[in-house]
Amino acid sequence: MILPQRKYNEVLLTWEAISVIVSRGSLSELGRSMAQEEEYQRFRKELADSWASGTDYVLHTKFLFTKYRGADGRWRTTAPQTGGGDRGATVLALNDYPYNLEEGVCHWVLWVLGRKVSEEDIAQAKADIVKKFSRDMDGRKGKEASYSAAVATKLEFVHYVNPPHLQSFREIDHAHILYRSVTGVNSN
Repeated sequence: MILPQRKYNEVLLTWEAISVIVSRGSLSELGRSMAQEEEYQRFRKELADSWASGTDYVLHTKFLFTKYRGADGRWRTTAPQTGGGDRGATVLALNDYPYNLEEGVCHWVLWVLGRKVSEEDIAQAKADIVKKFSRDMDGRKGKEASYSAAVATKLEFVHYVNPPHLQSFREIDHAHILYRSVTGVNSN
């Protein structure tokens, strides 16, 4: 299935613009550059040609369900499409095809199997991102105490769930979580 193209966004979306767009619920204003959209549309065509469904693709690539070739030669998963025993499982992954975002803005997707994404799921995903970010920063700093004491880093988040007409994968509920780091001098 090839989705209708969203409008191209050749200007990088700033954090401020993203925040306004999400708070207004004007999610169709989020867009990829022409090159990003063309790459995404190629991916969607390859997915339609190679996989029995987008659900099978997500179950395999995000939830690591076993895949097999169906009689039609396209990939399928062994898991029931409703999630079966994995109902409620969550996966947090970087968005494979993010929008045209300014440097420093990260775009993640929280996938939830067999039920709707809850506010608790989103809060937990944000906490997981903070932990991952903190570990990454500690690794980059070499755990230098002087640097840690001098700079305090926090993350700002926005999140949303696309309305049905903008969802690429309707069968598995998911939320988009974007963040950026805000660094300031620690006053302690």
